[in-house]
Amino acid sequence: MEYDVVIVGGGPSGSSLGYMLAKNGFKTALVDKSVFPRHKLCGGLMAHKARFIYEKMLGKTIEEIFVAV
Repeated sequence: MEYDVVIVGGGPSGSSLGYMLAKNGFKTALVDKSVFPRHKLCGGLMAHKARFIYEKMLGKTIEEIFVAV
């Protein structure tokens, strides 16, 4: 397969970048060693600034974006 962009690492930065690139027409592959959803050691905390950015980028509230696993 051919891609415009291959992103290694599906954490917050990699997945956000992949989403934005794919939404703008780039053929995008995201590669990560883990299976998603995965257990988060941080307890699911998110900085207020990150919450604002995700809500603006995705056009949804944080409650609509994330579902407790």
